[in-house]
Amino acid sequence: MYWNSLNSNTLTVSNVGGYISYPHMASTIPEGYNCDPLQPATALFLGSCDLDGPIKDTNKSWARQVYADLRLRGMTPPYIALAKMTAGFMSFPRRLLTFCEHHGPPKLVYAVIPRPVAIEVPISTGEIVSLSDKEMFINWLKRHEKISQEDYDLLLATSKYCQAQINNQAYQLYQFEQSAAFIEMICKNNGIDFRWTVNLSASAIEYYAIHFDTFMRNCDWMKKTFIGVPKAIDFGFDGSMGEESQNSVHAVFSSPSRYDPLEISMKLDENLALVKARK
Repeated sequence: MYWNSLNSNTLTVSNVGGYISYPHMASTIPEGYNCDPLQPATALFLGSCDLDGPIKDTNKSWARQVYADLRLRGMTPPYIALAKMTAGFMSFPRRLLTFCEHHGPPKLVYAVIPRPVAIEVPISTGEIVSLSDKEMFINWLKRHEKISQEDYDLLLATSKYCQAQINNQAYQLYQFEQSAAFIEMICKNNGIDFRWTVNLSASAIEYYAIHFDTFMRNCDWMKKTFIGVPKAIDFGFDGSMGEESQNSVHAVFSSPSRYDPLEISMKLDENLALVKARK
């Protein structure tokens, strides 16, 4: 149902709360994504709230901007973005593998990776909730009747487990490695050029400021495919990245920088300072 399905399977939140004001979130293809019909593609975009979140002008998303660059270079691929609001990093290898099996591997994959802390939990409807340490999200789902009481109890217990592990570097590294290793295998076996950077949501900025160095010291391939830290500028109403931050992500994909630990640390700290000033 999950690993061989082209459907998103992620619990949809576009029809409740403040997200109702962003109709593009509900305007999806049958598989649940906001992109062209799924088909063979030169380039593939992977994301979460960065591409399927509260963006006023979807043409200003980082992926749409990269896609426009590809077209200017004479490439005419369909726009395929396997991104869903609330989807976690654990969903990335599943989405990529399933796409390759059904439509063949793309030549390029661009990814903005959210916090790897999230655990995927199937609920009673068969949908998946990507759950982290944020109990507020679970309460929000219950308040808007997106989950049952039984689901709520399960998710709350899982969230408390995530909370207990949030500062456990070994656990966070394991969470990152298990998805990163699968993506590495898929890309190497299929000759895919993979490029990635970090999500610029407020929660992701706080998370990567703590754990990023541990990931890079232990995951050589992810270090080699990393293209730089974008500058956080603004945020959506829910803390996801704003349109100016989308431009920053586009900029690092357009002009990747060499891996420089000191520069990366400085940029992560600058982004963290913006989040702290926002509170």
